[in-house]
Amino acid sequence: MALSTYEELKVSIADWAARDDLANKLDDFIKLTEAMINRPPSAPSSPRVGGVRLNKTSSTGTLTAGTDTLSLPSDYLEIGEFYITESGDNKVLQYLAPEQLQLFKRGGSGRPGFYTITNVIELDVAPDSAYDYEFTYYPKVSALSATNTTNTLLTNHPDVYLHGCLYQLAMYTRDETGSVWLQNYKQAAWEATRAYARGRAQRGPVYARVAGRTP
Repeated sequence: MALSTYEELKVSIADWAARDDLANKLDDFIKLTEAMINRPPSAPSSPRVGGVRLNKTSSTGTLTAGTDTLSLPSDYLEIGEFYITESGDNKVLQYLAPEQLQLFKRGGSGRPGFYTITNVIELDVAPDSAYDYEFTYYPKVSALSATNTTNTLLTNHPDVYLHGCLYQLAMYTRDETGSVWLQNYKQAAWEATRAYARGRAQRGPVYARVAGRTP
């Protein structure tokens, strides 16, 4: 059975559960599963129910001189790195917890060196210039619906969705198989995150090429 679209997922949930009386609840199961997917990842052995991190992306722009905050993208889930450019060089800003940043806040203006995330990106000082910036982040999973019929996670790791939805169904029906589906979901979510990380990891040693003849 195909499992790559929103409608196919709903058919598969009903088929695997052998239930044809929960059609009006399938969207709820999918939404609840997506809430789990957006949680921080955790190992299958953890008591926590972890999520998935895929599709690391970047946002670029120019900081506004005199303004020490920056809006987050609408699909922001988790920060990666934050850079500003000065004289053609990238300067990495260090992340601090919100309460820690307050200890490093500076008056006036200058080149930012620290930042935190609340409902916006907060800098330790208002920029003294319009620095170009780039920050990388993990986006929220693109929620499935009748108008958004697929996403990268469903295409590449349909087991995450299927097992998560079957767990939600089991919780709703108080079925004793819930613990099995939950463990299957946790394993699939962990493997999806690891597979993405492996695909981005550098493989093999790095060698410096020396100009001219080598002995």
